[in-house]
Amino acid sequence: MADTRQVDRAATPRWVPLSTALNLRDVGGLPVAGGGSVRPRTLLRSGSLRQLSPADAATLVAEFGLRTVVDLRTPEELAVDGPSNLAKAGVATAHLPLISDVDDAVLKAQGDTDAVRVLADAYQAFLDQRGEHLVTAARLVAWTGSGSVLVHCAAGKDRTGVTIAVLLDAVGVERAAVLADYDATNEVIADVLASLVAALGDESMISRVPLAMKRAQPDALRAVLDRMDRDYGGAAGWLRSHGFDDTELDLLRHRLVERPA
Repeated sequence: MADTRQVDRAATPRWVPLSTALNLRDVGGLPVAGGGSVRPRTLLRSGSLRQLSPADAATLVAEFGLRTVVDLRTPEELAVDGPSNLAKAGVATAHLPLISDVDDAVLKAQGDTDAVRVLADAYQAFLDQRGEHLVTAARLVAWTGSGSVLVHCAAGKDRTGVTIAVLLDAVGVERAAVLADYDATNEVIADVLASLVAALGDESMISRVPLAMKRAQPDALRAVLDRMDRDYGGAAGWLRSHGFDDTELDLLRHRLVERPA
């Protein structure tokens, strides 16, 4: 049985109230072990930017100082959507796909009713097969001198969830808060899926995914983070093992963490 107590006590997510944004929130305010919290308006996460209006794009640039977008989707997904209104507004975008093919990932999930195991295996594959892209994402956050970075995929649940979790764990965010931030997507997942279906005009791919796998499963992310703890001493050690040096870790902590005065 899942230990949800480690999820429920964490901070409430900071939803960004933009009408055309999909699953958009600011991870600022999440508690850091030893004191302090994640700096607001520094690291954002979302689903697809397909529907983001020019006005909402302008708000993210003006009010959040958005400097960089990290897009974790496949080249095929990019081809369907074309450039977002953030790209049209001149915000730099780094394309760092964490899977090679969406349909292939869906097919691998079919026939297995254990959502936690399937998602945990998929999340581990992000780390094992596309670790260099996660490191690049961490570097983009660390080396962005001011303003914010937005990380997104299609729904903002799996690829975005793992990337954000690695970043948060690396700077010492409490495990309960990392899991709660990931789990918050369940608050909006029905609207997210409906939006994706409407935009794609074809429900077949999404409908083939079992309902439990469409939802965030904190135990799946917990399993991956626990393995990272055992093998590397946490996400910071995992990043170090992939070439992210101590200077970069210090920069990442300075960017993301604010300590009490």
